[in-house]
Amino acid sequence: MILKKHVLTEKVFRFCKVGKGEKYCFFVDEKANKITVKNEVEKIFSVVVDKVNILNNSVKFKKIFLGRKRVEKIKGGQKKAYVSLKKGFSINFENSL
Repeated sequence: MILKKHVLTEKVFRFCKVGKGEKYCFFVDEKANKITVKNEVEKIFSVVVDKVNILNNSVKFKKIFLGRKRVEKIKGGQKKAYVSLKKGFSINFENSL
């Protein structure tokens, strides 16, 4: 399974205009590319995909001080895919994922 889960944040709402049903954002597997994401979305949701953009978030290390100890925490390292659909298509998330 290439698609891990659907992303719903304020930034995604503003950028993708989710209410209009044109663009959607997903967390995807690290080895996924545009073609495999497009094929997976079309197969699972039975829609026609117009364009796929992929974003790699880099891994960030955060230093936390607990008394005299210093602990490094790893954050990020996720891959996102922004999927644009053709006009007239939308995804209903109640029945899938």
